[in-house]
Amino acid sequence: MDLLNEVKDYIKNYNEFDESLALKIIEFQSENIPFYGDFLKKTTGKTRFNRLKEVPPFPTDYFKSEKLFAFKTSEGFFESSGTTGERSRVYYNKTSLGLYRTSALTSYPLKNKPLKTFIDIEKYGISSLAYMVKLFTDKFGGGKINDIDELKDGDVLFLTAIQLHRIINEIKEPIILEIDIIETGGYKKLKKDYSRFMLYKEAKKIFKKAHFYTEYGMTELFSQFYADETNPFKDHHYAKVFLNGTGYLKVFDFANLFQVSYLVVPDILRQVNGGFEYIKRDVEDERGCSFTFG
Repeated sequence: MDLLNEVKDYIKNYNEFDESLALKIIEFQSENIPFYGDFLKKTTGKTRFNRLKEVPPFPTDYFKSEKLFAFKTSEGFFESSGTTGERSRVYYNKTSLGLYRTSALTSYPLKNKPLKTFIDIEKYGISSLAYMVKLFTDKFGGGKINDIDELKDGDVLFLTAIQLHRIINEIKEPIILEIDIIETGGYKKLKKDYSRFMLYKEAKKIFKKAHFYTEYGMTELFSQFYADETNPFKDHHYAKVFLNGTGYLKVFDFANLFQVSYLVVPDILRQVNGGFEYIKRDVEDERGCSFTFG
């Protein structure tokens, strides 16, 4: 498929947002995902556009009720986590997962370091987070661990916010290892008004020499964003965030070629120093990887 190869090449080898390719993707999706084509016709009266600003972003809530997939058959689906309400389902096959892998490996900031995790990567068939972490362990080494003593200098520890919070409250002695720690956000389950910086501060009391990152992603997006102790989240040319001040996440994800790429998500973000920070989710139902992996 020419468009697939064009998108793969674009993700790996370019660095500027390509509006013409984005419009080509919207046309492809409107022709191959009937519900999305109907959505565009009802909201704009057309399915072909000259500028992206003419296109309404697609609400992710529709992933809860519709099968939004450009192929007639799928091989599985990723399901969002949560405690209330319906869950999003994002369908995939071998071809679409190839784009997921391309995007995830391109954005991942800690390549070539062994990744250790408390996340159950055997859930990779239904959890996009588990699939991503398994991808990294297969590529860079590491795997699931059961005890913090299995960490070594130079490792990456990848875990949910609630798992990190539990560790720093259970361990009494400082851990003097030079490691990187990536947590996945999802602070609601901590039952406290946390920010990522508050969690970093508490965790540094135990992990004295660690450097901290936060991964921001969701089931409906095949691309992810990362922030660290000194830098906000940054978007990518292939996962472009459109934000003016403070508002909902509007993003065009080229890796979503076989789902829907131009989305609006009820997450409130704020522009910060050339990037953005996550403020909160603007809905009642709680969701996130912390509810799945604890």
